[in-house]
Amino acid sequence: MPHNPLLHHGALAPGAIVVCDIDGVLSDATKRQHFLKRTPKDWEAFFAGCGDDPPIIATVNLLDDVAGDTGVVLLISRPLHLQPVTVEWLARHDVRWDLLIMRPTVSDGGRDTSRSRSSRVSCTWVSPCAWPSTTTLTW
Repeated sequence: MPHNPLLHHGALAPGAIVVCDIDGVLSDATKRQHFLKRTPKDWEAFFAGCGDDPPIIATVNLLDDVAGDTGVVLLISRPLHLQPVTVEWLARHDVRWDLLIMRPTVSDGGRDTSRSRSSRVSCTWVSPCAWPSTTTLTW
């Protein structure tokens, strides 16, 4: 069973963080966008090809250039059942990350409806100058 959130190296020290998305930011999801132009949007088909996306090298390099004491948090809308594919993609493309936060997979009669539901994640690793020590993120 995947863990949410998932720590990459076992711990993330309190302090400054960079928050980044994957689809369309770290990975080039251009070839999957047509699934979202349908009515209704086909999220299952959109996410099915996520392991085949090429990386966006400029963003991968940007994360490499972040100071070593700054945490890299990937806060993404992919459902949790795609965590193994996502972690493998990150490793294959040598993407720096410390914490991976995905939305829960919620099903209703075989149809994934979690995009329309609010998911809450409590994070304690935030920049001390920007937010309080604990912040709840809702998406």
